[in-house]
Amino acid sequence: MTHADMSVVPTLRYDELEKSFKERGVDLRDLSGADGHFDKWRRANRLPTKDIDGTHHQSSKIFFTLYRNDPEGLAACPPNADFWHWLLEVAKSVPWTEGPGCRWKTVPLACGVFSRPADPSEDKIEAARARIETRTGPLDEEMWTSFRRDLVAQAPAARLSADVAEDIVAEHGVDPGLGYGPMVLIRLEVSC
Repeated sequence: MTHADMSVVPTLRYDELEKSFKERGVDLRDLSGADGHFDKWRRANRLPTKDIDGTHHQSSKIFFTLYRNDPEGLAACPPNADFWHWLLEVAKSVPWTEGPGCRWKTVPLACGVFSRPADPSEDKIEAARARIETRTGPLDEEMWTSFRRDLVAQAPAARLSADVAEDIVAEHGVDPGLGYGPMVLIRLEVSC
């Protein structure tokens, strides 16, 4: 191909991709398995469905405190990697198109153009804490531990999502001659 031809680039619908990946045993909304970690931990520790106060385990402050304090609990939970949210971040400059009953945006993806951020250094983590505390005042340790965990989790989650994107491009991509190599377009759609 001697000239760019975007008409050859396939447009994949996110909902169809999600279904296809689910059939292969991959949940695009939870690439790392973080969503089910609490339940696995609760079953491994033989905790009942309800706590001593009769509160269901998913709302139980008692169970959450145990989970947070156990080294095999919250500290061992993998970072949540949600491919949908990663795509929204990649396409934040792409405007939504309004339609009857829905809106959509189309995200272009090509191999080798995704950032794979390194884990943040302790200096960057402390600088983030200083920025936050400048706006909010001192954070208690529980709040800071939560912020720190989220900050540290962002890089591995982005790397997982970039790997999935490259797999999709490798499987479905076509080179339109733009110099990026094979590409796909993914249509994200939400009901209005």
